[in-house]
Amino acid sequence: IGMKFLLNQYGPEGMTVDIARVDGRLLGPLSLEGVRIGNRLVEVAVDRIGLDWSPRRLFSRQLHIERVAIDGVDARLLPPPADGPAPTDAGEGPQPPPQMPLEIVITEARATNVKLLVTESVELRDLRLALRGRADRYELDAATRLVGEGLPEIALTAAAAGTLTDISLLPLEVRALGGVARVHARATWYPAVTWTARAALDSLQPGLLLADPGALPGRV
Repeated sequence: IGMKFLLNQYGPEGMTVDIARVDGRLLGPLSLEGVRIGNRLVEVAVDRIGLDWSPRRLFSRQLHIERVAIDGVDARLLPPPADGPAPTDAGEGPQPPPQMPLEIVITEARATNVKLLVTESVELRDLRLALRGRADRYELDAATRLVGEGLPEIALTAAAAGTLTDISLLPLEVRALGGVARVHARATWYPAVTWTARAALDSLQPGLLLADPGALPGRV
């Protein structure tokens, strides 16, 4: 009950949380089962979450999460609501990064067996994530498969590093059509929205998109 109260109280506005079972103490370690999280844009169902943190660090205004292990996630993006937020004045410029009430430190966070339904016919399967660092300086590793009607088999892996104002891909690797594409990119959203990217393609076979690959021979 205490964990659910904290998530509903301090989580993002409009978010709802339901937890079927909690074992352990709020001071940690904790095991959560049957977790459902949702708002107007996404629905997430999680089989199990293991959490260990250092509550004493709160006295130093630091939320220190020592370990998070998430297993079995089924997530679905929802269509934007018809009564979405009114467009903002473009003259206002990019918004500054949020002021964090606490310093957030993550020693280890991992998620396995994650499925994200992007559209009714396209989803990310077998998504695995690993996160470490601080909210203002973090590193992320990810691997997944993009599956969809009419799409070739696509495997994605990525290493990224970011802050509250930017993120860099180091790189994003896409394996599809018998070859590989490697993308290095950096995006910022404050003090200005900018992005740069470069890609290298190796041995892609566009013919594999056709019913008869021999009709378009060759590699890129």
